[in-house]
Formats: sequence, structure tokens, C-alpha cells
Amino acid sequence: MHYVNWNIADYASHTAHLSPLEDVAYRRMLDCYYLHERPLGRNATVIAREIRMPEHVAEVRSVLSQFFERNASGYTNKRAEEEIARYRTKVQQASDAGRASAERRFNRRSTDVEPTNPKNQPQEPVPPLPLHSEGRGGVDSDPPKPEPGDPVVELQLALSKLGLRSNLRGLDRSRQLMALAEKAAATGLTVARVAALWPLAEDQAKAREDGDPRALLSHWLEEGIWREVLDIEGRKAKERDAAGRARTSGDPMEGVYGA
Repeated sequence: MHYVNWNIADYASHTAHLSPLEDVAYRRMLDCYYLHERPLGRNATVIAREIRMPEHVAEVRSVLSQFFERNASGYTNKRAEEEIARYRTKVQQASDAGRASAERRFNRRSTDVEPTNPKNQPQEPVPPLPLHSEGRGGVDSDPPKPEPGDPVVELQLALSKLGLRSNLRGLDRSRQLMALAEKAAATGLTVARVAALWPLAEDQAKAREDGDPRALLSHWLEEGIWREVLDIEGRKAKERDAAGRARTSGDPMEGVYGA
């Protein structure tokens, strides 16, 4: 877990009595807890080494006694456990939403393809469309919607899976991806649009010296020009479709108007 909502006022109200060293120890212990998504160990000396404070075992013990509970799993923190549980729920929701979106796109492509029928050949009856076929109308044409998740977190996960900021590691990478996701989400970017942008970045990156689609996608998102990229590709797709219809019909003007 590389990102967590941090309530500054709440933290300050509960830690105002700590010494500077105890405060540093507590923050590092929480970072370790969230990063590994598990309780701290059962030995204060080992914990002090893990948070790079081996000479301050006394301060570590003091913090453990105030904010953590020792059990068979190690030292647990109630608030940290709640945050980790919420994070895992969001990750699962994002995964479910992505899977549902992929299934809808697959179903839409499969239902949009019209089979060719040779002339004078009997045509097989077309089976009825499912009630949830997207874009086909009907009694219940709207597809089932997944549980809503945090769109910024979903974007961060999508960008992470594509390998953006792969030159960074750990918290630095997570923070930069979160900042990029927040900025891009404010301009209307969604996970579905990232999926549409990625093959365009891969294709256009072939003409660049570095050949890196991740750098190109990052540039589009940082400069806020990703929508223009999609618009240009949309116009090109319409032109290709019109040209294809003209070749099929033999009429060079086929599809030119109203394409």
C-alpha cells in the first residue's frame, strides 16, 4: 500500500504530547505498517532497526505502548487496520469495474459485427440480443453498473499497471502517480480513456528516438492534451471508414457527406 489518506488535524490532536523522537518513530512505524500491509513485529528492538532508529528503542517502546496492541500477529494499530481494509476494498472494486468494462466492450464488439450473407443463401435466424446489450435499447438495455470506486485511485492503479514512473520505486513512485492521476482526473480522464490512449502511445512512440510509449502518455496527461489526441484519432477513424465504404460501393463520394 503506497498511498493513504492522512488527517493532519486528527494525527496532531493524538500526538501533541510526544517528544520529537517519539513522533518520528511513530510516523516511521505507520509508514512501515502501511507499506507492508501487516502488523509490526513482536520485538521492539527489531522494529527500531526496521525504521532506522536502532539507538532509540526506548522511544519505540513508548510509542508501541500508547498506540499499538500486542497480539499473536504482532503489534497492531486499529486505525491502520481500518485504512488497509478500505484500501483493499477500493482495489477490489477497481478490479471488478475493469473486468466488467472489458466484458461489456467484448460483448459490444461481438454484437456489433454483422455476419456477411452470400447472395441467395438462406439466412440463419438471429438469436435475440441479451437484455443488457449495451447501446441496443430494449426493456432493460442499460448494463449493470459496478460498485462505484475512487476514480483517482482507479486511475493511479491503471497508470501503475502500464509502468508509468517505473524509474522510481516505493513511496516516490506512488506519490507521483497519485499526483498525476489527480491532475488528469480533474480534466475528465477515466480508466477507459487511458485504455484508448495506450495503443495510440505505443504506435506513435515508434517514431520517437526513445521509443517509449510511457513517456509519451505521461506527456499527454501532464500537458492536458490527451483529449486532443483522442479527437484526432476519432477523425482519422471516420476518414478510414468513409474511404472503406467508398471502395466497397465503387462511389468515390460514398460516405463523404455525413460520414
